[in-house]
Amino acid sequence: MTKYLIGPKLQPNEVEQMLDTVYREYQECLTRWNIKLSKINVNNEEKKSLADVFRFLLGHLDLALSDEPSFFDKFQQMILDWEKTLNSNRIIFAIGSFEQIMMEMILQNRNHLYVNNCYQWIHTLCMNLSFSITQHQLLTFGYQHNKKSRSISPLMRLLQGQDIWSNINWKWVAIATSLSSKRRCEILDIAMYNFELEEWFPAYTHEELTLSVHQVVSGKTEGFVDKINEKLYLVIKGKKDSLTKRFAQQLVLWIRHAIELSKMYYNEDIQQTIHDQILQYEAILEFDNALLSTREIQDTLSSCVEHICHIAGFQRSALFWYHSFFKNIEGVQSYNVPLEDIQRIQEPEHNIPIISMILDAKRPVHFKQVENYLPSHHIEHFHLTSLLVAPLYGENHHVTGVLLLDQNGRPFDVSDNTIEIVDSLLSRLSKNLHSKLYSNSPVIKTSSLLSHREKQILQLSADGYSTKHIASKLQLSEYTVNEYINSIFKKLKAKNRTEAVAKAFRQQLIQ
Repeated sequence: MTKYLIGPKLQPNEVEQMLDTVYREYQECLTRWNIKLSKINVNNEEKKSLADVFRFLLGHLDLALSDEPSFFDKFQQMILDWEKTLNSNRIIFAIGSFEQIMMEMILQNRNHLYVNNCYQWIHTLCMNLSFSITQHQLLTFGYQHNKKSRSISPLMRLLQGQDIWSNINWKWVAIATSLSSKRRCEILDIAMYNFELEEWFPAYTHEELTLSVHQVVSGKTEGFVDKINEKLYLVIKGKKDSLTKRFAQQLVLWIRHAIELSKMYYNEDIQQTIHDQILQYEAILEFDNALLSTREIQDTLSSCVEHICHIAGFQRSALFWYHSFFKNIEGVQSYNVPLEDIQRIQEPEHNIPIISMILDAKRPVHFKQVENYLPSHHIEHFHLTSLLVAPLYGENHHVTGVLLLDQNGRPFDVSDNTIEIVDSLLSRLSKNLHSKLYSNSPVIKTSSLLSHREKQILQLSADGYSTKHIASKLQLSEYTVNEYINSIFKKLKAKNRTEAVAKAFRQQLIQ
């Protein structure tokens, strides 16, 4: 809610005094409100909604005084419910009544400064509430529940659903297909308003009515025309002013949206897109089911690399673990690629430039041509051209693996939507794998005993530094570094550096 007016800020004692007055006289406020409500001609459903508006304003006064933005957010949300039965005028009536009743109570106080400040604050609050109503659409479409309404035209149902006609003098509303001044309009639908009954009725085109529509279009009689699209126009017989013009524009927008929806549901291309989206959604559910139903890690990987290919529209895939400590990759699973060929692959990171790019991006990356990013013998053996390379994640979003996807060696482009789908699926897989990999790992309670220096040495070990290099970097003797390392082994109950680093990763001691 953007404020249009800024009122005074009440002092804490004034806030307390106002709330005390309101809640002490709460029942009296409701009584005054019910008297006002009894004087207006509304049905029981509208009365109930109006009572909800007033009770909301009175019951949330403390929120308005302490956190006005939250109060307006809550009010805007409530408008959506109230507008199902009330138009804007009714809601503003409730706001005005609230302001009057509040001021009648405040005026009982003899402190002139207090009264003046409270008056300014309440008035500003109610003005801003009224302004917030105008941020919503001018018209509220009421649903027709009677069986008769089902047999009338869409234009009739649209007009009957409004509660605005007491302010608008329109004799008829028509939808026409031609605005040529040389020939009469072709009328597709027309409705006439009965001012005595205050209702809209279907009209049947006849010579006189067709002539009347043509006269409005040609500007020979009072009325106006709004364009719906290239072929359709809304023609209205009646007074044209700023208010009625805005109502007409709103009707045009609703009719235009209804036509677009109709096109969408009957357009074969769009229908196919919707169908594809449904199939994709069902495939993702099947993917989640595979994650939940497989217990062994190898079964999970085998099932998922195949599902990802099908869902994202690829023909081949290969999955590799990435070992950050050893700085290499290791082939573990594939789809439509001989598994033994993949599992034979173990390459150091520096031989695979793709890896460093994935570590930096931490999201799927499309390589239109991979000849500069992979060893030539792999490119030749697997007939590679384009690849989509996507990461798997471990704790703290560290890359623990990469999935390679392609179109059986043919060059291809990839859409942003496909990249998002692959990233989402691998995120699901990563979380599932993490729970399976570490579900039986013991919790290391002694990890918190590591000193700052021990954590430093452990981090450098994980980064690939030797004892000699660690000693040089930290300006320690190699003997001292070894002493620290032995201490780390004891605290983490590790047999060697590899195990110590692995446990430290799980305990989030190092990155």
